[in-house]
Amino acid sequence: VEDDAFLATGVAIFNGARIDVRAEVRINGVVHLNTALPPDTTVPIGWVADRDPAEILPPGDHERIWAIQEPLDPLLADANEWARDLPPAQVLSQIGSPFADQPDQTQELDHAA
Repeated sequence: VEDDAFLATGVAIFNGARIDVRAEVRINGVVHLNTALPPDTTVPIGWVADRDPAEILPPGDHERIWAIQEPLDPLLADANEWARDLPPAQVLSQIGSPFADQPDQTQELDHAA
């Protein structure tokens, strides 16, 4: 997630996704696996971004969304298979490991102002 990007409440950002500068993902928007959201792009409320570069689709366009995502299904199935017998904490630590080396980008608010 690049500088000045905005992620609203309830978004889903899958592994390998890239959110470029000033891009916005609005409430309940989805940026799917290995999708690249270019600078200044907006994913509207509840819509789905898929591919590199992103194709942004309304949630009602299930046929088109599935046509893009179906080839990814074996990859997702493989991920589910290896995770089936692992404790949830171990699965989360392995999935989250690509993010572990990222600098802390949280900002403290000055409530005294």
